[in-house]
Amino acid sequence: MQQFAGHVDFDPAMNGLPAVGDVNIAYSVHPWARGQGVATVAVGLICDFISRQRIGTRAIARIEAENFASTRVVERNGFQLLGQFQSIDDQHDDGSPVVYATYSKEIKVG
Repeated sequence: MQQFAGHVDFDPAMNGLPAVGDVNIAYSVHPWARGQGVATVAVGLICDFISRQRIGTRAIARIEAENFASTRVVERNGFQLLGQFQSIDDQHDDGSPVVYATYSKEIKVG
């Protein structure tokens, strides 16, 4: 039996990316599949796809600072911390802007 484990996607046209050629990646894993390496594999595969399809030159992952599991996922895939950046689109329930730890990985084109 197959089950939905999560999703991964990318967006080269997202607002607020640090530089031209950057591609935002996002992912989530269903609770039953967490801790099994699903996100680590998915992020690696989406980076490979971005490379093969020549979509961009750098993958960007924006992670809320408290999300240690997501931080481990990108670090296992060779991402490096760029710094913390305030979102121009996302807000907390109290109206304050979300601040993301932003990670990047150079993508070899082709």
